[in-house]
Amino acid sequence: MGGGEMDLTRFFQVLETHFPLSGVRSALANRIGSDVACALERAGLLSILRVADTYPCPQPGGEGCPRKIVETESGSCIAVCGNDPAECEEIRLTSKDAELLGVVPERLLEHLRSPLKIGGMVREIEGLAQAYQVGFFIPQPAIKHPIFFTAAASESQYAAMIDALRSRAEGASFAVIIPTDRFVSAEAVRQFRTVGVPI
Repeated sequence: MGGGEMDLTRFFQVLETHFPLSGVRSALANRIGSDVACALERAGLLSILRVADTYPCPQPGGEGCPRKIVETESGSCIAVCGNDPAECEEIRLTSKDAELLGVVPERLLEHLRSPLKIGGMVREIEGLAQAYQVGFFIPQPAIKHPIFFTAAASESQYAAMIDALRSRAEGASFAVIIPTDRFVSAEAVRQFRTVGVPI
């Protein structure tokens, strides 16, 4: 990403539990750090997805929360309380404030492929919303092993996802890239490795 080293731990932790990660600019900057958000946007890893539908409320409550983003006749945006009667003041937003920023998984995984020396193409795995094939590890010309990426919020979710990938692999070995190791124990890593699935 240029410049000095940047600690991306918080980004990968949030990405893991909120995949694919997105939010209005200010909320996303609060979650992953404003320096990291700016650097990821400059690097093309955070993209403007569209104008957001909602805007965070500092005192959330009621069915109409969070605030709804409404476009005015002049083209500007206002975040209005969705509760009746309104419990919060309206907030005038700049066009940047109203942008929904997010990680486009394919773009993130393309960036991961080069340093990991992974060949092939990134593609979604049909029926597994949080899994992608990142490409292949090709140790020799006639041998290639698929490499997958997945994100989950618990060890049991990871185990279920990896089991689903194993059933589709029909006994072939493959590797799995995950954002962090905080939800996967050393014992689980060892067990998956014994069945040909390095994590």
